[in-house]
Amino acid sequence: MKIVITSINLGSIRHFFRLSNYARLVVHDLRREEDCIAIRTKGVGKAHYTMSIWINLDSMRKWHISGQHHKVMKVAEKIAVEMSTHTIDGDRFPDWRSAKKMLKEKGKTIIYN
Repeated sequence: MKIVITSINLGSIRHFFRLSNYARLVVHDLRREEDCIAIRTKGVGKAHYTMSIWINLDSMRKWHISGQHHKVMKVAEKIAVEMSTHTIDGDRFPDWRSAKKMLKEKGKTIIYN
């Protein structure tokens, strides 16, 4: 199984409610996705994180480009200054401290202007 760790850093705290609305829709889709075994979210202020466990990467990639998530990705560059993602093997979530460290040290980061 694959664990996907992601973060989004908002450009301004005023984007929080917009992100929250989109995140609610994405999490709803994730919970209905049978190939997503589990999901955890955490965030405050401008920094928000998600971890999800998938049966395999193909399932995650297919979901990534469909539904609500695809719509959110189009909005991300308008509200975020940075997004990071990192994928690891496993069937149990790491603790949040370890997940954030992995993102910082090994994550693929997109910086928006």
